[in-house]
Amino acid sequence: QAFLAVLIFSLTLGLLSKIPLGSKVKTATGNEVRMNGFLSLITILALMPVVVYKKIDISLVQSKFFYLMISAFILAFVKATIARLSARFMPGRKYNVNPKGNTGNWIVDFFHGREFNPQVMGLDMKLQTFRFSMIGLALLNVAMVVDDVVKHGGKVNPLVVMGSAFQVLYALDAMFFEEYFFFSHDAMNSGFGYSLASSYHTFPFLPTLITRYLISRGPTLPWYNLVAIAVMNALGYIIFRASETQRCEFAKDPNSAAMKNLETLPTAGGRKVLISGWWGLLRHPNYLGEILIQWSWVLPAVKVAGRVDLLIYYLPIFTTLVLLMRCRQMNAKNRKKYGNAWQSYCERVPSNLIPKVY
Repeated sequence: QAFLAVLIFSLTLGLLSKIPLGSKVKTATGNEVRMNGFLSLITILALMPVVVYKKIDISLVQSKFFYLMISAFILAFVKATIARLSARFMPGRKYNVNPKGNTGNWIVDFFHGREFNPQVMGLDMKLQTFRFSMIGLALLNVAMVVDDVVKHGGKVNPLVVMGSAFQVLYALDAMFFEEYFFFSHDAMNSGFGYSLASSYHTFPFLPTLITRYLISRGPTLPWYNLVAIAVMNALGYIIFRASETQRCEFAKDPNSAAMKNLETLPTAGGRKVLISGWWGLLRHPNYLGEILIQWSWVLPAVKVAGRVDLLIYYLPIFTTLVLLMRCRQMNAKNRKKYGNAWQSYCERVPSNLIPKVY
């Protein structure tokens, strides 16, 4: 039952992606994809009032939560297998080949993916997996909160609503700025293999562990704590969205009118490095925003979780560690890519995430 629900959800996303609305964007492989992920998300969420009105049982999300997660793992394996067979029997263009996934070792190649952006039946599999992640995050949260409200006769726990609302807004933002996904680290540097597919398919279940925990424990906090958590989330979002928009717009067209007020540094390869705006304050401001956002998700549950129920801390701790490592990786990569220009930038902007701290 759980696997069927996950499969239907994935197939629905594929069908919705065929809606002829939204702008078209050309990927690195030369294929055009339509940016209608936000429309797909709104369409799916708009069905929730109908579900409530028709008294359709959505307790499946709560009662079979971990079965749904395992089903997402299985579906990721299926998709990675399809991508592997597609690369074998319908090879893409040479610049779509992922070096890490073409070692000759079947297990390694399956894990990393033979291609960066495989297309199956006209669908960009990496984009579809990203949509599964973000739209799934929003849907799980809304379904669990609605089910809880219905069970309690309309009674609402502010902490539950706040915690889930943060995650739904995160998903809405990701789908509204869906085009920027193609400028992300995963889109540009990761092949479509089981590693990427499984991480995206299971991501919706990690933040919603917190929502599920809040519903189960029903904690309360003073109003000023709620305000402080909301401010932290808003600060993280502002930093993340503003810096990410600057980065992606600069990557699209460094000479656009929107970039004319930002200072850049020329490199030996003819490229430019952005050295003003948010990127004149920190080398990786988008990572700082992401860390603040994800820690704000778990703060509503800290009072009852304490140092006992540690599982809910998994995502923010894991994200923080990964982004700290990625700071080092990106610094090394950019030093090799931009040479002396990157060294000059680092002298001008010495901090990675926190001014004068790190």
